[in-house]
Amino acid sequence: MKVSVYIENNLKQINLVPENEYERNILRSIEHDDVDVSFKSGSFSECQGGYIRRYNQYQTNSETFFMVIREKGCS
Repeated sequence: MKVSVYIENNLKQINLVPENEYERNILRSIEHDDVDVSFKSGSFSECQGGYIRRYNQYQTNSETFFMVIREKGCS
């Protein structure tokens, strides 16, 4: 997936450009869902199974920026 950021005047836009069918399907599924989107900073950290990664919003001095997409009503 290619990611670009476009900033002009009061507009800030994040562009996601899929590079294969898997990525296209992910973006299609998000586009048609009823979702809430939020933005956070943090870092990746391993969960108990070692294969799921999540953000840590309490870590300082992080350069990682997350776009968090959840179904509406889910916390």
